[in-house]
Amino acid sequence: VSDMKFTLSGEYFSFSPKTWMDFMIRSRVTMILRDYKLSHSKPIFNGWIFFKSPYDYADIQLNPSNNGQLLFTGKARIDGRLTAAAFEQEVKPSFQALTDILSHLPVDIHEQKRFNDFVLENLNAYAGTYVNAYLHFIRQFQLRIKSPWELSAALSDLQQPGSQLQETLAIVKTNTKLNLSNAPEFIAFSQKLSVFGSIQRLMEEKNGAYPEFQKYQAIMAQMQQELDSREPYVAQKTDGDEAAFKGTLTPMGRAAWAILLKQDGAYTTLVKSWLQNVGIQPEWQQPFFAPVQSVADFGTTQINEVVFSIWSDLWDSNIVPLLAKFPFRSDAGRDKELTGDELIHVFHPKQGVFWSAFHDYLSPLCRMGNQLWSRRHDLSDRIELPANFLQRLNAVQQLSANLWDAEGNPKPLQLSVKPGLLPVFDKHRIPNAPLVSLTYLREGGISALGFNQHADWQKFPLEWWTAKPAQVGMEFRNDDDPARVYAEINTDGSEWNFFRLLQQGQVAGSQLYRWQLIHPAFPQQPLSLEYSFQTNPLALFANLAGS
Repeated sequence: VSDMKFTLSGEYFSFSPKTWMDFMIRSRVTMILRDYKLSHSKPIFNGWIFFKSPYDYADIQLNPSNNGQLLFTGKARIDGRLTAAAFEQEVKPSFQALTDILSHLPVDIHEQKRFNDFVLENLNAYAGTYVNAYLHFIRQFQLRIKSPWELSAALSDLQQPGSQLQETLAIVKTNTKLNLSNAPEFIAFSQKLSVFGSIQRLMEEKNGAYPEFQKYQAIMAQMQQELDSREPYVAQKTDGDEAAFKGTLTPMGRAAWAILLKQDGAYTTLVKSWLQNVGIQPEWQQPFFAPVQSVADFGTTQINEVVFSIWSDLWDSNIVPLLAKFPFRSDAGRDKELTGDELIHVFHPKQGVFWSAFHDYLSPLCRMGNQLWSRRHDLSDRIELPANFLQRLNAVQQLSANLWDAEGNPKPLQLSVKPGLLPVFDKHRIPNAPLVSLTYLREGGISALGFNQHADWQKFPLEWWTAKPAQVGMEFRNDDDPARVYAEINTDGSEWNFFRLLQQGQVAGSQLYRWQLIHPAFPQQPLSLEYSFQTNPLALFANLAGS
């Protein structure tokens, strides 16, 4: 066969039949490659060129048994083409064969490179879609617990060999542990998949089990056993002043207490330590933390209920009945007076029922500093103190601290008293009236005296526990008569004589008391006697009554 010869644009060409045939084949193959690239460059084909049909591989559904509505929630679907099986059977062999196929095609090296780059771009797109699908899948998997019953159900499921959490993790592990060759084209894919390294470590299988995941299951089993326990609480050496308080809580409440105070052995601490050891990313930790977070939530509610109940009973049963009695209530009659025995029974710092119950059950919530109780600094804000708790507690503290010493012995009320100026008669009305030479305020052997001079503050250690008569009075004298005449107000027959005496006076402000006294021979002009107190003696009781 002779050569083909022709002239084109003044140029002479000559081809042998074989050369012409090779040229035609090369042109046709080149057009096929270019047409394929063009037709598969639309976004719909981005990364999917390795598959003939989108339906050859079954999709993976998240939570198929409950449609993502109960407990283990979230909805996600992974295209069946984004699985290890699809990769191994379609993507990997196609790409591995590409170089050999292209090398045997009758196209130039530049055309081969362009097509190879096109396929590589699709591989990278596939890899990105692949990794994002599993990132979305694992992020969507959530554990939502709305009640203690659901918590129990979740804990039971988590401990099963085929738990939903384990199955989800196994799906991610299986499909992100791809057998990638050392070819440089797969390096980017391998790097993207490395984000699932912690899942690979967690779900490393040995003898048909997952030892690392079983550690988490052991924590859940321990927690469920503790929550289900019906045995009475046995105090631990580490409890300190919390033992009795913990004994009032349910197992859920005790577990929550440890969680909220970040104590050793708290389940949040155990789970957090395990997660850190495995290296699970924070955004994937919700299903693992959900059970212990639920324990904290439900247990905190129980703690608050117990605290409110204990405090309400302690206050209403022991304090409130006393507040209706004198000297807490200033207008209470002699038939409604607080007795010394009642005071000791409730307020004594060593044996009083209030402080005994408080130290046993409520002191873990507070700390004492500078004679004041305050909220424990490491106490979670989620633990609610009852209304007016600290105000009332400190009012009781102030009362007890003023009435007893640290050993529980009664101590005098340390009052400071200053007498007013001595009153005088109107000499125009009563020319022969005597002078007031002295005023006095007294209970038992304790007195404060007033003279006609600049007065100073005087100590008045009131022995409140002894029922001694109390008086306030004046001494009168005449220059020409050595005899002394007295006018006084006397209170007796009460355990609170001194306070009853104050009650008979008039109060100016809150710390000045004034009494009207009458000279037996000159009743036409009553005289006012005044004493000031640095601190109102009744304020100690009024402070508690008003708290």
